[in-house]
Amino acid sequence: MYYGIDAIIAITMLLLGVTSLLKKGYKRPVNRFFFYFVVLTNIWIVSFDLSNQLQFSTETLYIINAVANSAALGCLIMLLMFVDRVADFIIFRKLINWSSAALWIVCLLSTTPLINNDVIPTNNQDGYLVTYGPLVGLYVFSMIYILTMIAIIVAYGLRHSKGIKNQQINVIGLGILLSIPITVTLDLVIPIITNSDATANYGNIPLLLLAGYMYYGAFRYKLLDIRSAIVHTLTYILSMSSLIVIYYIAIATISAFFLDRDSVINQSPISIILFLILLFIFQPINNFFEKLTSRVFFRGHYISDELFSRLNHIYAEHTANLNELLNYAANEIATTLKSEQSILTVIKPTNRYLVGGTANHTPVVQDHLLKLLKYTTNNPTIMIVSSLEEDSPVRDLMNQCKIEIIVPLFQTRIIGFLCLGEHLSSRYTARDIKVLDTIAGGLVIAIKNALSIQEIKDVNAASMQQKIDSATKELAANNAMLIKIDEEKDDFVSVTSHELRTPMTIINGYANLLESQQIGSLNDQQLDIISKIGNNAKALIGITNDMLDLSKMEANKTILHLTNASLKVLIKEAINSNQILYDDKSISLSYEGSDAQIKTDTSSFEHIMTNLLANANKFTDKGGSVKITSTVDNTTHLATICVADTGIGISPESIASLFKKFSQVDNYLKRQYGGTGLGLAICKQMVEKLGGTIWVTSTPDVGSQFYFTMPIVENNADNTIS
Repeated sequence: MYYGIDAIIAITMLLLGVTSLLKKGYKRPVNRFFFYFVVLTNIWIVSFDLSNQLQFSTETLYIINAVANSAALGCLIMLLMFVDRVADFIIFRKLINWSSAALWIVCLLSTTPLINNDVIPTNNQDGYLVTYGPLVGLYVFSMIYILTMIAIIVAYGLRHSKGIKNQQINVIGLGILLSIPITVTLDLVIPIITNSDATANYGNIPLLLLAGYMYYGAFRYKLLDIRSAIVHTLTYILSMSSLIVIYYIAIATISAFFLDRDSVINQSPISIILFLILLFIFQPINNFFEKLTSRVFFRGHYISDELFSRLNHIYAEHTANLNELLNYAANEIATTLKSEQSILTVIKPTNRYLVGGTANHTPVVQDHLLKLLKYTTNNPTIMIVSSLEEDSPVRDLMNQCKIEIIVPLFQTRIIGFLCLGEHLSSRYTARDIKVLDTIAGGLVIAIKNALSIQEIKDVNAASMQQKIDSATKELAANNAMLIKIDEEKDDFVSVTSHELRTPMTIINGYANLLESQQIGSLNDQQLDIISKIGNNAKALIGITNDMLDLSKMEANKTILHLTNASLKVLIKEAINSNQILYDDKSISLSYEGSDAQIKTDTSSFEHIMTNLLANANKFTDKGGSVKITSTVDNTTHLATICVADTGIGISPESIASLFKKFSQVDNYLKRQYGGTGLGLAICKQMVEKLGGTIWVTSTPDVGSQFYFTMPIVENNADNTIS
């Protein structure tokens, strides 16, 4: 029974190891180390079984035990190297390389009396005892060290890897940790400690678990990338089996219906004809089974011709725009080959480069491109990270950028690179590499064409660019002059307004003094004249104040004192201040709405309301109405105030320029109603500086609605905005 289990383990593991070397699998370090592990495991199993044969002499048994001990440690060393290459973490590579030299020395010492001392027959001659030398502790320590390192690599890999690599490490870790420690304990540790091999007969059974996990990893997660070899082998076996069945059915049918059983006619011509027929139908049968096995083993497999067709369509459609060509091609390649990322770089003769790729791809650094150029100039071949030397600078760069494959785009020189990230569901196959090689040729032609078109465009645009540059310089000079004129205009307005306000204030003061008759009585005609002087002086003071306010706001010299205030109180104060204007024209002025604490500058808020109410009063006929409403939105933290009138309204084409300086609806209205057109411009500046917005809706001959927003209070802190 034990020998049967050992034979199953040896054959299944050897079959998997040999298969991993087919289809150029021997070029992959992972496959090679697994094969070495399998060979040493088989040597250990065979030598261990031979050591139980009592017909050998003690000298022969000593040699067999020495080989078994050496092969046992050797297969663990190979297992450590295999796990390290699968995980592919540089952090452990140097430590493993240095320690493996010491481990191989211990492996050689295990064939000497220092570890494997002697084989002694038992007293009743029905067995023997193995005695160990003084360095047997070093031998056991080496095994414990290997198993510990494997456990560390597996744990680190599960934490710091993702995708297919994480799944591979998980399968290997389970297979090894559920089998090897038990086998080592039963076959080596317990016999060394107890000088009894009672547990050794059961030691190899856990290796069935390891074999099962290895096969599962190979088929499910492409651990050794052997599916391609298995598929081709199975295809030919099925094809040949089908031909043999067809041949015997054909011979049996011809013999039964057309040949006499007693006939001595030679059947060789018939066999030759059947052979030729089978030769002709072999390829269709082979193609059928190839498609069948591909569906089973390569689900979701792509058709390369369809991929080439889609890429050719991209090349034709986006030849005039190289950036679009690179992005679309990179995304198509990544989607079809199931790559985590795809990057296409083009290096121009001027050493400038363009980059296209999938979303969130690794950023391309110029130093990386220079390293790749230096490495691939004399050897422009496809580079796979697992096949590069460990000390290769390109391998470190690829690991750093999470790139699995680099395809140089080469014609007479290297014009760029196609870089692919980790495969999302498995590993890249030999077929993928051939497809990428074909894609590279098409990309080179497409990129060359796009660069040629761009060069023609650049030549044609050169003279046009000179004209554009000249016009741009002239325009910049004119803009600078306009800015200077505008600044001088603002200074003139500011100075003029300031100088006008002082004498107009004095005139208004004297007019008020005369109108009060404190320095002498006046007749009715004199009082009327004095009243008109005072009113016009007040109007001029209002205009100069508006011009100064607007000038300050445009120069960012206005200081706002933000405080928390009741919206309803501020609106009622504005109504009280302007009520006399509405009473004179018999216009009703009302208010309703929600109250809230708003954060505003109270004087600026009063100024805004006064301008809007004066505006509504001006354009509303006697007997009309003006209504103020307020609403509060706690979601946006804004209060909205509306001043709605039943005035003459505004045409849609006039609304766009309504809040500009010196703007009114039209010249006729300007003559009829007067004003400078600064009131609404000032409102807009103030509202925006207070953190709100202002807008208007209107219907001609029906009325207008002016809206503005103010932020409501979120905390009780007072602030000052300069």
